[in-house]
Amino acid sequence: MAATPEGTGARGERLWRFDLTQLTREQDYRVKVASVVSPRYRIALAGDPVPVSFEVEYRSPAYARLPVQRGSATRGDLTALRGSIARLTVTFDRDLTALEATLPGGGTARWRALTPRRWQGEVPLERDGSYALHAVADRGEGRFLYRVTPLADAPPLIAVRLPGGDIDLPNGQQVPVEVFAQDDLGLTQLKLQYKKDDSESWSDVPLARFPARPREARVASRWDASGLALLPGQSATFRFELLDDNAISGPGRALSPSFRLRFPSLADLYEKLDDQRGTAQTTFEKVAEKARELQKSLDKLARQTPRTAPPTNQSFERSEEMKSSLQRQQELGQKIDEAAKQLNQSVDEASERRAFDEQLTRKMEELNELVKQVQSKEFREALQRMQEAMEKMDRRQLENELPGWREENQKMIANLERTIELLKKMRQEEKLQGLVQRTDELLKMCSWCNRLHCDQDWLPLEEAINYLGLFGSSHLPRITHGICPTCVLLFEELS
Repeated sequence: MAATPEGTGARGERLWRFDLTQLTREQDYRVKVASVVSPRYRIALAGDPVPVSFEVEYRSPAYARLPVQRGSATRGDLTALRGSIARLTVTFDRDLTALEATLPGGGTARWRALTPRRWQGEVPLERDGSYALHAVADRGEGRFLYRVTPLADAPPLIAVRLPGGDIDLPNGQQVPVEVFAQDDLGLTQLKLQYKKDDSESWSDVPLARFPARPREARVASRWDASGLALLPGQSATFRFELLDDNAISGPGRALSPSFRLRFPSLADLYEKLDDQRGTAQTTFEKVAEKARELQKSLDKLARQTPRTAPPTNQSFERSEEMKSSLQRQQELGQKIDEAAKQLNQSVDEASERRAFDEQLTRKMEELNELVKQVQSKEFREALQRMQEAMEKMDRRQLENELPGWREENQKMIANLERTIELLKKMRQEEKLQGLVQRTDELLKMCSWCNRLHCDQDWLPLEEAINYLGLFGSSHLPRITHGICPTCVLLFEELS
């Protein structure tokens, strides 16, 4: 090694410097000037060996399908998905003669030397804990402890779009379901679970398997609930279970909220239909009131004599009033269509359940025909012509169409009034028929405490009679006897 001149000393002697870098082991050295050689000197490394850098390569478990991740650090703490293998390359400040690792759980492993300073080995990330490195050099040795943190595979996520809540058993007993599933690594299976009684264990119905293990999935299907064999008034509970592909600690699991599937009795159906009819009746009454106000505006427009002279402020105001009236008429039409659609749905549902007798069914058909006449074909055509004239700003056509519009609106008001009256009569008859149906159903009475089973509760006798409305019915219910849950618990305690 050549020396670097450093100038002269105090007595005129020449000074030289030698830089010995990257000293990783003990060494001897001497100085030679011309033919003169100095004695040998020994360079010893002070202290114990110390790691100065770590290169880490994480290999995730095969099921995760993640790429190899690489990084570097000045410490050897490890964090990765549980089941991963960390391959470490450790560089020390000096040469070593041996390096041994004590792994989490107590096992040991000797690491191999890439160079005297660089050593390589593997640490599995299977459990929380730490691993230790025992470094041995020619002089001195060191022990170093590092943290091992395996990351759990996050469970999957599930979101249920259908059903939106508790539901009644649909006609045909085919329950539509739609589920969105997501996982950070992969999905394997979606199941529907059900039980008829809270004391029972869940039964599974496979809905979908995911052999390709996608990270996201949407499942839309229909569950055949006929296997539950529900009777009117009975119900069952169901939910969804989603599994991921965790092959290390077992499949991760996500559960949806539970839903109630109920087979409504005819009495319940009458009550639901009455609510729907009541909503439609209220809508028709509000529309009729606004239609009468609109009729006043149309009558006022008809009484005013339109001007044939060039447009003035007054004619502009008349056009704006007609435009506003047309917009109000269209809004009323939309509300009538919505109410008619709701009525049709209730009629279809009642027909599917065969809920009504022949006389009431005929009245329902009459009501449907009457609702169709509320906005007749002629009425819709008149509004369409008014709309076209308004868009063309054709004042002459607007004035020509105004009388027909007034006449059709009057017919609509009359049909609305007839529809409202028929709805009121039908609702009264449905309530009476519902009371008869409720009394025709078997009532279960506890043989020990005499409470009656009403829907989901056991009520005292007088409270049950009021709840069922039996005082207002001429039909007496049929009684069957059993035992209520409270009395069952009481007898279990006594035994």
